[in-house]
Amino acid sequence: GPHRSHSLVLLQSFLGAVSLSGLLLAAALGERRRAQLEVSALNQELRQSLEMLARTQSELVARERMAALGELSATLAHEVRNPLGAIANCVSALRHLPGRKPDPQEEPLLDIITEEVHRLDQLVRGLLDFARPVQPRPLPEPLEPLVERALCAVLRAHPASARVTVRREAAPELPPALVDVQLLHVALSNLFTNALQAMPEGGRVRLGATVVTLGEPDVGKEHAGEHVRFSVDDSGP
Repeated sequence: GPHRSHSLVLLQSFLGAVSLSGLLLAAALGERRRAQLEVSALNQELRQSLEMLARTQSELVARERMAALGELSATLAHEVRNPLGAIANCVSALRHLPGRKPDPQEEPLLDIITEEVHRLDQLVRGLLDFARPVQPRPLPEPLEPLVERALCAVLRAHPASARVTVRREAAPELPPALVDVQLLHVALSNLFTNALQAMPEGGRVRLGATVVTLGEPDVGKEHAGEHVRFSVDDSGP
């Protein structure tokens, strides 16, 4: 009857309201999920931005320190160069004193002073070049005299040099090599110094030099060909 029809209408209305509420709830949940994903993506972008900012700040601090160190190096080099020039002038004056006769004991000492002043002057120039990339100036040079000069300079300054035996194993007739004399001297001096420091009570140092042929896979087409391979071995631990 009418009562049953009325109840059916109420049931349909209730079910419709429930369905609509479910749809609204599902839509709200979907919107919330999308908002959470957006927040997560924004947080990830923020973390990446903060990491990039931290790296950029670290690089900036490093550049500022390098710039300050470059300025300090230039100032120090300028201050050191003046006394070096005075030492060189004094040595020259001693050599040319009126009536002075060359003394076989003094001349080697004056030669050593002159050589080391020149070496220090080259190092000072290196300090002046510190703020800009080093550009090697390679020229064809015989290697054996360069090696001997670097070795002698280090042995003179090392207290245990009298207890060090040096064995040279160089290939006969080594060809001149394209090298920057000053940079090679510094590299060799460091190698020799490391070897002597490893043997405070003395020991043996072996110097090896051989000619090797390097192919394109090893050094590239531009540098393929004959090279001189130099080695320093010591009897330290």
